[in-house]
Amino acid sequence: MSNKARNLQTNDIDILYIVDLKHRDLPIAKRIGHHLTLNGQIVALSNGAITFDQIRTINPKLIIIPKANWNQTIVAKCILKSIKVSVVETEGNPQDNFFQAKVILPPDLHLFWNREQLSLYSYSPITKKCVLGNPRTDLIIDSYNALIKVPQIKPSERFITIATASQDTHYSTSMLKNKAKRRRNSVSTTTDYTDAVEDMNYQRDVVTEFLKQYSQSDLPHKICLKPHPHEAVIYWQTLIKEINDERIHLMLGKPIEDLLSISKFHISYAACSTSAEALLMKLPVLQLRAPNSLKNYHQAHLGACHYNSSNASQMFETIDILFDPINQQIDAAVATNSIVVQNYVSRYFHIADGFRAKAYADTLNSFINSKVLVNKLYFLPRLFKAICLSILSDLKNKALNNSRKETIKSEDFQDYVKSLYDHHIESLVICE
Repeated sequence: MSNKARNLQTNDIDILYIVDLKHRDLPIAKRIGHHLTLNGQIVALSNGAITFDQIRTINPKLIIIPKANWNQTIVAKCILKSIKVSVVETEGNPQDNFFQAKVILPPDLHLFWNREQLSLYSYSPITKKCVLGNPRTDLIIDSYNALIKVPQIKPSERFITIATASQDTHYSTSMLKNKAKRRRNSVSTTTDYTDAVEDMNYQRDVVTEFLKQYSQSDLPHKICLKPHPHEAVIYWQTLIKEINDERIHLMLGKPIEDLLSISKFHISYAACSTSAEALLMKLPVLQLRAPNSLKNYHQAHLGACHYNSSNASQMFETIDILFDPINQQIDAAVATNSIVVQNYVSRYFHIADGFRAKAYADTLNSFINSKVLVNKLYFLPRLFKAICLSILSDLKNKALNNSRKETIKSEDFQDYVKSLYDHHIESLVICE
């Protein structure tokens, strides 16, 4: 790391990269940052709790945000400070039948995972749009290639892996109401939030019953469960402790590729992104189905997996079929579904070649060094919105300062924070 990079007070940071979730988003953010560094940019990574006062002190040329509707007040102040804004999606493949972020202030650059998402955003010419695919596929491809070259564990020692996504099931009633309100204000979607939480609860209960029954069985497979980064891990910690079965393990503080790299068969929630990532690893995948799955999620996200189950009994039946000692079906299942997987990857991940991080870095580097040649009239509406939003935000913060402090100190919020595993990065990390 150069002396220039170490001294943040010199205002020499070129790009400030907001990282949403540490264990999901940090590895690929570091890789994109590394490629940007090779292009001569100094890149700082930060968690989403950063304030505009901190951003103003750093004074970057470009801020990278994880979603188009991320903290529009900070985006407004960045626009007024002539800091360019780019979106690098962390959740660029929504599984809802329809899903679109409500964007008050369009970014200067929006990088999409696929063309279907790009088509939903009718920005003015001020915003440059580009489809580059899912950058996290680089990590999956690297993990798969590493396993092929030098297997880390023997096939007999591999796990049945489970990725859960019960992230809102531990919310109190007041938190559920607040989340529903924020969701209505920030996104347009056909998925009803109440239905979605009901489905999370249903699938969590199915996995719970499966693990309890498994502990009573004599099956030889080891199981490793990884909760969603926003999930209350205390639920699974308590359950696994109660079950007290040495075959059942919990993975915390690791990215999804670490789970999939030890897997021989993957189980995911309905339309979960880990389904597609497991398919890229050429794993057989079972996807759980909940009562509202077909209504809420696009069929393409539900139909790409090899197996579907809506209860614990069906999960055991699939395991019996896959691991029949006489006629194992793993290789056949993967081969049968290969064309479906290729079509899915092409449609929703655009390109998965192991070089997406470099493509993102090259595009960002080109953009930060480019001159905007758009008619200035296109800037005026966004500038006016930015001014209004910034003023309104400042007035609201002054008026609600005391009540906001009380909200943060409320019991249900504190219980929620305590229930989570460490999932945010340090306040500022410099890329090398």
